[in-house]
Amino acid sequence: MMFRALLAIIILAFTPRSLAAGPTNYWFQGMLNPPAIIPALPTNFLAAVASPPEMKKDFDINEGIVWVARGSTMDFEYSADRQFAHSRIPLFYILLSKTVLQIVGTDKFNNEVNMEASLTRAGMKQVKTARTKWGSYPVLLLTGERPDGSNINIAWVGLNTPRGETLAIDYQHGHGAGHPTKEERAIWDTFVKQTKSRK
Repeated sequence: MMFRALLAIIILAFTPRSLAAGPTNYWFQGMLNPPAIIPALPTNFLAAVASPPEMKKDFDINEGIVWVARGSTMDFEYSADRQFAHSRIPLFYILLSKTVLQIVGTDKFNNEVNMEASLTRAGMKQVKTARTKWGSYPVLLLTGERPDGSNINIAWVGLNTPRGETLAIDYQHGHGAGHPTKEERAIWDTFVKQTKSRK
């Protein structure tokens, strides 16, 4: 069941029912213990809200946020009905994960052992997982290719909480002919290698 839910998230596009431009705070306003992490993003990226319009919330950890280039945040305004996987510009979608948990007290995650094999059987190609750390935060990385040919680039960040919560960070490069570009690939590589803990 866990892998079915994970597969649904990976195959189906995230739908930003509403987004609004937010401050340069990269995480969630009001979050009691935001990750002490400085994400390595392009300097023109801002945070945008992904809460439904009826909620009228600025930032909701369950609905998520988007990191996207300044000037493009309005493309994901409250009334927008777009799918992230159809975006022609690179962006990151971040929310509290409902499928992957950190094993409490460790740097491991609940379903990482069988993830590659399970997703490959489900039709994904070139599936690879890896682990790294950003300061004290363990990170599970997933890359590969969906059946439709689009790339998978997801990082789950263990928050070191008693319940094992993780934040899922899904990078969507531009889609369509000519994508991903060299520059779009570099955004993900830089994010993974240069994100660091806040000192």
